[in-house]
Amino acid sequence: MPQPHGAVFPGAEASWYQTDDGTIVMFWRDEGGSCRLWVCISTDGGESFGEPVITDIPDAMSRKYAGRLDDGRYYIVSNAFPSLLNRRHLTMLLSDDGYKFNKGYILVDDPTSMRLVGLLKEDGYMYPCCLPGEEKLLVAYSTNKEDIECGIVDVARM
Repeated sequence: MPQPHGAVFPGAEASWYQTDDGTIVMFWRDEGGSCRLWVCISTDGGESFGEPVITDIPDAMSRKYAGRLDDGRYYIVSNAFPSLLNRRHLTMLLSDDGYKFNKGYILVDDPTSMRLVGLLKEDGYMYPCCLPGEEKLLVAYSTNKEDIECGIVDVARM
């Protein structure tokens, strides 16, 4: 994977979905410090991908989870704040077409603090994993890299 303009993409930290026309849209976190998500696409079923380009989607340099809701909309659950390692807010962005995200929501932003300090630990909500179904989105995430919590988002109201 090309890593343009000083960007650094960890190999196992991409998240993706497929649009109706078969295009695979893959998002990457940048460990080069841009505080933005990067995206690349494949129009041949994942055989090849175009060069990653920087998006205007903020990212605190954390993992994200992208997918598609049962109603056809696309989502990204992440720490969409342009402040390095600011994981105090877990957010969800929504798109009707999979290319333009025009709605944003804060899912969790309650104050939290670590019980134990550790290497690469930060206060906050991170590492989401999502499961869509029946007008809901189940979101599991780590709190302070110490606990796992789950929330149910009523996406029909969004």
